[in-house]
Amino acid sequence: MDFFPKIEFPTVTVTTVLRGASPEEVETQVSKRIEEAVNTISGIDELRSISAEGISMVYVTFLLEERPQRGGTGGA
Repeated sequence: MDFFPKIEFPTVTVTTVLRGASPEEVETQVSKRIEEAVNTISGIDELRSISAEGISMVYVTFLLEERPQRGGTGGA
């Protein structure tokens, strides 16, 4: 019996390349701007980013939400 089934949270990764940019430039010119834009979406559980030389990775994990079931009997 599996008491804790494997659950995969809906996740989106935005990867952006800015060749030749320092980690600080990537953070201010790319990662922060993407985070600000994405942060307006509802249902976000976690928003984080990694900025390195020439590359930004922004991770967005959404809340798991159960779809509401229709009332009544006899199916969907």
